[in-house]
Amino acid sequence: MRLGGADPPGTARDDRRGGAMLELVLTAIQIVLALVALPIVVLCAFFPVVLFFSVCDEVRFRRFLTRAAAACPCPECGARLGSSAPAAAVAARCAYMTEFHRRFPDRKYPSIRRFDALCPTCGAQLRYHRESQRFQSADDEGDG
Repeated sequence: MRLGGADPPGTARDDRRGGAMLELVLTAIQIVLALVALPIVVLCAFFPVVLFFSVCDEVRFRRFLTRAAAACPCPECGARLGSSAPAAAVAARCAYMTEFHRRFPDRKYPSIRRFDALCPTCGAQLRYHRESQRFQSADDEGDG
């Protein structure tokens, strides 16, 4: 060992310092990877659960609309809507979206449900309002 200076490269003391620095760098990399990987693992674990419950909620709402439509009269013509009214609304929406994409293939259209039921007698577009627990005429904001 020389006095007043650093050890020459390749000596045991220099190797120990390099090994300690390498361990420190590897530890820092492991911490960063853990901080990045943990949210990804949590997201991947909970995404299927959230997806499952959202699909279940949509199915439950569709069944509820079918039962509600079977018991409600149309506010426009007074005829009973029947259980096919929500399915007719879905079919009309699909037909509208198909035509929209055929006419404008490069445009994106927000897939917002504008009405929940379609009267089989008069063709009125109806929305279900949870507060009043009945179907009411949909606003004439958009088509479909």
